[in-house]
Amino acid sequence: MRNLRDRYTYKERSEYQITIGSIELYIRPLLLEKQGHVCNMCKQQAEKYDIDHKIYNPMMTINELQLLCVPCHKSVTNYIPFRNR
Repeated sequence: MRNLRDRYTYKERSEYQITIGSIELYIRPLLLEKQGHVCNMCKQQAEKYDIDHKIYNPMMTINELQLLCVPCHKSVTNYIPFRNR
C-alpha cells in the first residue's frame, strides 16, 4: 500500500486522527494482542502506548497501524500528543 501522506493537508490528517481516536477503544486491544503486548519497535512492555500510522492512506487497515511506547513514537515522528494540538 502506498504512503499518501503528502497528498493530505494537516487538517485532513487531523480529522483522520479524530476518527482513529473514536475507535481507539476497539483498536488498542487488537493491536496489543497482535504485537504480543509489547511495543512494536523496541519489543519492550510499556505502561502507555500510542497508536502510530505506518502509512497514511484512506484505504488503511489495522495492518498499517502499530502500537509504540511513547519514547519510540517520539523517535519516529515529530511527536505532539493529539490532545495538545
